[in-house]
Amino acid sequence: MNKACKEGKLDSATNYLWQIASISMNIGDFHNAQIIISLLSKIAREYDYSLANLHDYSQKANYYFMKKELDNAIKLAEKSIEISRIQGREDHECGWLGMQAESLILLNNLEEAQKIINQAKSKAKRLKTINPTFLWWYHCSRFHLKIELLKQRKALKGKQGIEELQNDALQCSKDTLKIYKNYVPCLLIFFKMTGELYWLIGKQKTALTWWAKSIAIGEKLGAKPDLSRTYFEIGKSLATPQSKYGQLDGITAQEYLEKAKLMFEDMDLTWDLNELNKISVSNKNDLE
Repeated sequence: MNKACKEGKLDSATNYLWQIASISMNIGDFHNAQIIISLLSKIAREYDYSLANLHDYSQKANYYFMKKELDNAIKLAEKSIEISRIQGREDHECGWLGMQAESLILLNNLEEAQKIINQAKSKAKRLKTINPTFLWWYHCSRFHLKIELLKQRKALKGKQGIEELQNDALQCSKDTLKIYKNYVPCLLIFFKMTGELYWLIGKQKTALTWWAKSIAIGEKLGAKPDLSRTYFEIGKSLATPQSKYGQLDGITAQEYLEKAKLMFEDMDLTWDLNELNKISVSNKNDLE
């Protein structure tokens, strides 16, 4: 890297570091990701290189988002949006808006998430042609929001509006799959969310099929953060009183939760551990 920078190959060095940081985070090596991000910061600072500055902030946003340090992720995504605008990279903005929206959904601020999704939609329409990878978090947050709105509505008494929300979410799932069917890393998360949707609407066998697909991709890629979250979603769902199934691929709910817990601990995913502990407390209260 030092040699490339001294030879003026800042673009190659910066993009290489961006890729290594992304791979490190996707496999759960957050320590190495921090080291790589610090090198991006160094290039941005010492060479006053604009692309390194953008990659520095964008990977910091990715880091906090992958760790589910959501308030920090929102702030760093906002900084990435600001830098993207300054550098004339409007196509990047949609991705950071989507990340902000997804973070807000996880924080249960659905109203604000909807506003940001609308912003991203408007910008994407205006730009017309954008690389689908830049739009992933927009599509992901849009799909996730529909699932959460359906979940909210089903928790209320009465069936008014449920069918419309359900059909809307199912259509969104189909539309998203058409776009990302060849983008394997995106499918890991998409399959997990699709499984969650089908479980929510009572099609548990179909949900298990989608989750099995998510596991297959996660294990093949070694994508530990998202794989562990798929394990957690499966274990949480199988452990509910409404579950018609005791296991998936010969593994029980408790075993999936244990697998998730061990991975969360190994990667120091505090937010995820807290979510898992809520399930443990809930199960304990049910027994009492």
